[in-house]
Parts: sequence; C-alpha cells; structure tokens
Amino acid sequence: MTPMIISKINKCLQKGITSEAEVLYILAQIRKYLESVLGSTKANDYPVLCLFGDWVLHSRLNGKGAKEKLKEYSDFFESQTNDSMFIFMREGFSLFKDLRDEMYLFFNSEGITDLSLMNNDLIYRNFIKLLCEILEDLPLVSNDGPAVEFRINAIDDLEDCSVLTFNINFIDGANKNFTMDLDLVLI
Repeated sequence: MTPMIISKINKCLQKGITSEAEVLYILAQIRKYLESVLGSTKANDYPVLCLFGDWVLHSRLNGKGAKEKLKEYSDFFESQTNDSMFIFMREGFSLFKDLRDEMYLFFNSEGITDLSLMNNDLIYRNFIKLLCEILEDLPLVSNDGPAVEFRINAIDDLEDCSVLTFNINFIDGANKNFTMDLDLVLI
C-alpha cells in the first residue's frame, strides 16, 4: 500500500493542482498514509498536516489539534491591540507556513519526488486559495476556552493582492472579524 499512496500523490502533483477536488485528494491521501502506514506515533511529527487532513474531511472539527489551534488564536485575539495585530498577522498566523513546512518534511521523508508545490510560491499560493475555498464551510469548533469557533470566510482577489477574511466567535457572544493580505500569511 505504501508505494501506491505515494505514487498517487506524485501523479497528482505532477499533473498540477488546479481544483478543490485535487487539494482534497492530496490531503486525504496524506492523511490515509499517516494513519495506515506511519501510525499515530510518527503522525505526531506532523500535527498541522494531520489537522488539515482532518479539517478538509469533516463538517465541524473539534478534536485535540483543532482545540489547541483555536486556543492559540483565542489567547492572542482576546488581548490584541492594533500594534500586536500586525505582528500576529506577519509572524504569528503561521498555520499556512507550518503546513508548507510539514508538507515539505513529509514529501522528503516519504519519497515524494515532485516538490513544485513546496518550492514554487505561486503554486503554493494557489493551493492555499483552493484549500480556503474548501474550508469556508468547515469551522474549527471548541467547547473549551473563550473562543468557540474559528472560521475562514473567503479569499477575495483584489487588483493588487488577495485578502483572506476570517472570524472568531467567542463564548460570550463576541465576534471578531479580520482581513489580511494572503501573502502575509504565506511568506
């Protein structure tokens, strides 16, 4: 089974990822490989990759990884100021950067030969845009802590950039919405 899953991932990457279905397929194949071949111990080396593998396949995600990520955002956003918000957007919102790093490690360690997704910023940017389109209807949910939901709303293409909009709903009923340049969270 190992060579077959890796072969499928390589084939999809070589063809090029141009649709939500292909993003979903890649992440589902990686998730299947992590669970069935590497097992839970080795899969723990890829927490963000596991999170996204689960996130794209479930209508609401409330497992351990999702709760940890939501707590991280909740802790920041509760005390954010305008100055700290820029720092967070520039340095702290690492979800997509971490995904790229873990995919690169996974691809290298498991013999995936097509690294264009990891090495080409435009290809990775398109991958993230397609991923966000999948995630628009799939919030991270938690019953623990002040934040109860993290939701990616949309990516809008403007004349000179693409912007990512997301919101966090808090248990007290508060709702915070944020918009940022997509390139800030990818580079």
